[in-house]
Formats: sequence, C-alpha cells, structure tokens
Amino acid sequence: MSTVRTLTINNEDYDLKEVQIEPKLSTYQEIVGGYIDCFRITDKLGFYVNDEGKLIDLDPSFLLVSDKKIVEIASGNAVFTKIDGKGDSISLTDEDIDLIKESFSHYTSSIPVMDLDTFRKL
Repeated sequence: MSTVRTLTINNEDYDLKEVQIEPKLSTYQEIVGGYIDCFRITDKLGFYVNDEGKLIDLDPSFLLVSDKKIVEIASGNAVFTKIDGKGDSISLTDEDIDLIKESFSHYTSSIPVMDLDTFRKL
C-alpha cells in the first residue's frame, strides 16, 4: 500500500509534523489512540481525532474557532489529510500544508488555535 503525506499534531508539545503514513484505519487509530472521528474543514481537507477523546479526558491538542468564537475542541492527537471525492485520504499538497499552518498562526494561546476562517479562501 502506498503512503500519503499528512500533518500530525499531538497534545503534549503541540508540534505540527509532516508524516508519511499508510492511509488505513489501523494507522489512524494508532496515531490517535483509539476509535477515529473525521472532522471536515472543507470538502477536501479534514482531520482525524480520537472519537472518545473528550469522554476519556484526553488533553486538548487545539481549539477550532470561526468568527472569533470557539466551535470545537480537538482532544488528543490529530492527523490532517486531504480527502478525495470518494472520501479516501490522499496526500496533502505544499499549498494544503501552508494553509493549515497559516490557520494556526492567527492567535497566541497556551493551546494552539486553528482559525477556520482561513479556509474561506478556498
């Protein structure tokens, strides 16, 4: 199986890292530490987190804001990926990675903040 280019963020050091992974359920589950849930940022970009992250009290990895309001708290590790028309994960492009990184650059906080308004450009 081929690999895809992703970005990961963990809830310990909040570091965004580029990682090549096999796009299969067990890989995502290993990274997030349990069952996965997909959050769509756009129709072509999304991220996977632990589906039970908040229930099992995982520390937050980042906040999602829109119009300067918190809309979601991502708990535990997360994996960002591009999503094709069939719903399968495909590699992020340089532009996708730059946009995701830019979305984290708008706020200063002890926990990273992803500004969803950044993606309105698409």
